[in-house]
Amino acid sequence: MSIISSVQTWLETFDGMELRPINNIQTDKAEENPSSYSLAPSGNNKTKEDILGNKIFTNNYVFYARESTSAEVDRSENYDFIESLTDWIEVQRDAKNFPVLSGQYKVEEIEVSNGFLFDIDEDSGVGTYQVQIQITIRKGEKFSWQ
Repeated sequence: MSIISSVQTWLETFDGMELRPINNIQTDKAEENPSSYSLAPSGNNKTKEDILGNKIFTNNYVFYARESTSAEVDRSENYDFIESLTDWIEVQRDAKNFPVLSGQYKVEEIEVSNGFLFDIDEDSGVGTYQVQIQITIRKGEKFSWQ
């Protein structure tokens, strides 16, 4: 399973996702209709290599949520969802409950930031909210902390 697929599967375990009509997370682009989600890579880089030959990467992702924004109650509920998702990611980080990656990859850290309304389609009244997620990943067979 790819890293992005593992992160999508992990995000789908967020209890707040169950309250939404569609709880599967697409890749790169959310569906046009409200309550559609996607996860898109937004850059990555190797940040260092340790003396054991393990490589540390920083992968950046953007979680997009397409939701109705026509009424104030909708916009308020959308921010409740975004804030709950952000809080959930922080709780998972603190508990070291990270996405399980295949092969020699292991998540070391997750950071989340910038949950906000990114765009509104004036014709449909559907808005795109985004949350930025940064994941630090170690690649190598020899994990120095074990």
